[in-house]
Amino acid sequence: MHSRLFYGLLGTVLVGGAAIACPEAIPIQAFFAFPQYTDVKISPDGHYLAVVGRNPKDETKTQLYFLDLSDMRVTGHYTLVGEQQIGQLWWVGDRRVVFTTATQTGSLDQPLLTGDIWAINVNGGNLQTLAYHLGKGVAYQYHYNYVLDPYSSDVSPNEIEIVDQVENAGTSGVVYKVNVNTAERHQVMMSPFLDADLTVDSSGAVRLAYGTNLKTALGKLLYRDANSVQWKDITSLIANEPLYTAAGSVMMTSDGRKFYYEGYTPQGTLGLYVVDPDTLGKTLLYSDPEYDIDNAYSSTQWLMSPDHHRLVAFEYTADRPTWILVHKNAPEAELLANLLSAFPGQDVHITSITSDGGRAVVLVSSDRNPGTYYLYDAGKHQVRFLFSTRPGINPDEMAEMQPVSFKARDGLTIHGYLTLPLGESKNLPLIINPHGGPFGIRDEWGFDPEVQFLAAHGYAVLQVEYRGSGGYGAAFQAAGYRQWGGKMENDLFDATDWAINQGIADPKRICIYGGSYGGYAAIEAVVEAPDLYRCAVGYAGVYNLVRMHDRADTLNGRLLGRFMHVAVGDDMASLKAHSPVDNAGKIKAALFLAHGGADHTVPIEHADELRAALDKVGKKYEWLYYPNEGHGFFKLDHKVVFYTDMLNFFNRYIGPGVTTH
Repeated sequence: MHSRLFYGLLGTVLVGGAAIACPEAIPIQAFFAFPQYTDVKISPDGHYLAVVGRNPKDETKTQLYFLDLSDMRVTGHYTLVGEQQIGQLWWVGDRRVVFTTATQTGSLDQPLLTGDIWAINVNGGNLQTLAYHLGKGVAYQYHYNYVLDPYSSDVSPNEIEIVDQVENAGTSGVVYKVNVNTAERHQVMMSPFLDADLTVDSSGAVRLAYGTNLKTALGKLLYRDANSVQWKDITSLIANEPLYTAAGSVMMTSDGRKFYYEGYTPQGTLGLYVVDPDTLGKTLLYSDPEYDIDNAYSSTQWLMSPDHHRLVAFEYTADRPTWILVHKNAPEAELLANLLSAFPGQDVHITSITSDGGRAVVLVSSDRNPGTYYLYDAGKHQVRFLFSTRPGINPDEMAEMQPVSFKARDGLTIHGYLTLPLGESKNLPLIINPHGGPFGIRDEWGFDPEVQFLAAHGYAVLQVEYRGSGGYGAAFQAAGYRQWGGKMENDLFDATDWAINQGIADPKRICIYGGSYGGYAAIEAVVEAPDLYRCAVGYAGVYNLVRMHDRADTLNGRLLGRFMHVAVGDDMASLKAHSPVDNAGKIKAALFLAHGGADHTVPIEHADELRAALDKVGKKYEWLYYPNEGHGFFKLDHKVVFYTDMLNFFNRYIGPGVTTH
């Protein structure tokens, strides 16, 4: 256990005198092991911590345990069985927690909730299954249960609200109130339509229903008064919002009379509004002329009052994380300001606050700091160290992640992040690193293990927010539609030219690497610009656009098929022209491909077909395959092999001492 030292919140920060090790000496496991802690929250009375940490017997799994803050003694714990891990976590009293479970089989995938909801005491007792993914009845249909409102009210002090949606049932979800101590439940209402995203007010009453018509992809928004069972259609509010974006309702205001709404402004970026549901009049609270306040991953952080009724502030990502105060006079606003002052240049996330506002758990991170949990004491104005998420990483040994921008060949502004090895800035070997997605997703300023690993070994890394990326306005995202292998690829070439012209990159020592869509972009880049890059790495990449198009029509139904039509297109000749499997003979660069046999996001057939095409034209390549891995390697041993092989691959073609002609 780490020593529990106290530091003055606004006082001098003490730095140890130990010498800084050479970054190259950092073990690869320090970068790619799972974070040791993924969630820490304080109980409402401030006596306990609920901690989600790694299972010491299997680091791919998580476990929940409780600590008494008076002596940091473990009072209870729970270890999941099978492939499940802890998903979400809420305190539902001073001695009890509710949590969900999730599964994740690939490092490039997001965790998926299983539909299981549990409750447990701080001593590990009275474990209750509040909802289970396999319900009773015909064929044991799958139930997508999720927590709608984890906070009990004065009327129902031991109850939370959940939604039970049966898979492929063709019926709307059912809202239940569930007793967290006994698991007894009673039905509250039916959702007004299939797959609706419901919003409650501070009393737990369901007030908003937002969703998408699966046939048309058009949004739908319903509202009802606090004491009414009748729904009012207010879809006209969202009628002009761009499709396939993050626009939609967020939460009710604390008085329950209005609601917060993320909608596009006349400037074309996503802003935060307050809407009067009776008149549909909306007031813009905040917008950024260049950046959206949210994206497809809902990365926005919402700081609420301790009773969870009032929105105090929110954080969105511009070029760096940016906090915006909504209620500037709230005590939590002062707390946030103090913490931001105490940790300058870092991101501050308040995970939980006690009922009296006297204590809070804070996660502090940055581009160089992978994350540190602290306990804040408002009365003493002090922070106390709790846990480091990656104890093997010393922030002083990490490289700075610099926001950059440049003009593409058609005049569009393209943003990105440049990370340089410590102490170096010119004529460097460069890795172009396009993100996955591609649409609605973006890179963000913060600790990136891949980027830091490459920088520690002497490589500059340029992450490119090519058109189609999220977070830069609806028009910027739409500019990438039907541009696979087109203007999206040109943005990568223009980024490469920018780095050369700035003197950052040695033009003869540049490679490109990406995963998922980024894997496609990397291999397609060396098809279209065979002399620009010395080598390319495709990791779990899409290599056959026709196969991807046809699979989308059948795998996830009409909504995904419609989006595929809009974003990728239906011109089979064009898709083949921009598919690496049909253009392998154009590739000159050295290739390294890696894929998992159990990848359900981008099936192994993509890699198999590309390998066959390369074999047919006599193009050599390096290959790494694990039959039981999913979308991105998940097991640490496999990740170590992959990143070791990739580093050796880069070193052979553009590394130190490599002579190019």
